Amino acid sequence: MLFRRWFQVLLPLALFGAYGTVAVLRQQRMETSGFDLGIFEQGVRGYAGLGAPVSALKGSGFNLLGDHFSPVLAVLAPLYRLFPDARTLLLAQAALFALSALPVARLAVDRLGPARGAAVSCGYGLSWGLWTAVGFDFHEIAFAVPLAAFAVEALARGRWRAAVGWALPLLLVKEDQGLLVSAVGAYVFARGRRVLGTATVLAAAGGTALAVLLVIPAHNPGGVYTYAASGSWRGGDPLTRCCCRGRSG
Repeated sequence: MLFRRWFQVLLPLALFGAYGTVAVLRQQRMETSGFDLGIFEQGVRGYAGLGAPVSALKGSGFNLLGDHFSPVLAVLAPLYRLFPDARTLLLAQAALFALSALPVARLAVDRLGPARGAAVSCGYGLSWGLWTAVGFDFHEIAFAVPLAAFAVEALARGRWRAAVGWALPLLLVKEDQGLLVSAVGAYVFARGRRVLGTATVLAAAGGTALAVLLVIPAHNPGGVYTYAASGSWRGGDPLTRCCCRGRSG
């Protein structure tokens, strides 16, 4: 019990130190870019000023809600208001990634024992996916990582309401996260909690539809959800059909 308590605290702290150091050094060496750090820094700056998440890097007066549905970025506004610097976003991302190791470590140690659980947890924290994300400026998907980790832990423990509670905020991270929320709902349904599972799937479908059919087009200069409007069942280059060629994260 004592090992579990200390390990699940020390591992995220150590990972935050490592992730944060790498991210800040990249910024100091000017290895970061306007895509995506600059775009999101401008968006969070807009929220911090009690305005819209506008990014001039995407286009004059471009509202980021017209690109992706990521209102969760507003969570960073108070912190950015205190520390108005791009490094604030980088360190926040490092903290979010590190936090995701807590439920992984907790579950791994409980199920596998101290030694093997610690090995699995460290393997997660040092995994290629997380380190690649740390080395890729800032991205709103950073919020999804701990939410998904806590949701999966709750599923593994049979805590269905907690799992849904952790999963639903994913709908505020990005419009494509509705697929993950639906998967959580489907699993809960399959495990016998049919009302809760069905409600979760319906919430995911409704939230996604609201984002891509109403909110994003309402804020997009072309009045469309770019990533659907530029697609084609027959393939081809989406940029030849895209009304907004700016890139996002």
